[in-house]
Amino acid sequence: MKQYTAELVEKATRQHQAEYALLELKYRSLQNQVSPHFICNILSTVSSLALMGKQEDVSRLAQRAGRYLRTNLLNAEEKRCLLAQELRTVEEYLALYREVYGDGFQFKAEAQEETLECAVPHMILQQLVENALVHGGGISGRKLRRITLRTALKGDRLLITVSDNGCGIGPEVIAEVDRASQEEVFDKKHIGFGLMSIVKRLRLLYGGNQSIRIESKPREGTVITIDIPCDFHLENEGAL
Repeated sequence: MKQYTAELVEKATRQHQAEYALLELKYRSLQNQVSPHFICNILSTVSSLALMGKQEDVSRLAQRAGRYLRTNLLNAEEKRCLLAQELRTVEEYLALYREVYGDGFQFKAEAQEETLECAVPHMILQQLVENALVHGGGISGRKLRRITLRTALKGDRLLITVSDNGCGIGPEVIAEVDRASQEEVFDKKHIGFGLMSIVKRLRLLYGGNQSIRIESKPREGTVITIDIPCDFHLENEGAL
C-alpha cells in the first residue's frame, strides 16, 4: 500500500510539474511581446534619417531604441515589477512612438503615490497604452488623441485604468474578450489579441482574483479597468 501510495504521489507530482511548465511557457509567450511592426518601423525611421543625413537624430533614436529594448530583455525573466518601473517603461515606449509616428496624441499619467511600490505584471501598462494608441482608432483630423492612465488603491486592491477619446471598441470585441476570460484555451485567432494577452496573463498570475472591465462608446472613447491584488512584496518569481 505504501509503495502504491508513493507511486500515486510521484505521478501526481510529475503531472503537477508538467502543468506548471506549460503555464510557464504560455506566460513567457504572452509576456515578451514587443510588436515586430513597431521594431520594423523604428529601423525604417533610422534608415530614413540616415539617408537624409540627420546623424544626430539617428544617434538619438538608436540610443533610445537600444535602451528601451535592453530594458525589456533584462526584465524578460521577471513576471512582475514595481508600478513605478512600469511607468518609466511606458514613458520610454511613448518617446519612441513619437519619434516614429509623430506627436499626434497627448498622454497623462495620474498615479497615486501609494501605488508606485505595488507589484504589477511586467509590460502590462505598456500593453494597455499601446492598445489605446494602435487600436483605439482616433478620429483623424477631428480631435487630438488623449490617453489617461490612472492608478489607485481601493482597500487591498490596485485599480489600473486607461481611458482614451478614440472611436471606441466594437461590442463584438468586448464580447470576445469577456468570452476569452472564461476559457481555458488561449487562441491567437481571437479578435482583440492585445487585450486577449492581457486577459490570459492576468489569469496565469492571479487566477480568479482579478478582473478586467471594458466600457466603450462609439466615437467617444474607451475605458479599460484592471482590478488586481495590491502586493508590496516583490520577490524573485522565476517560476509560476
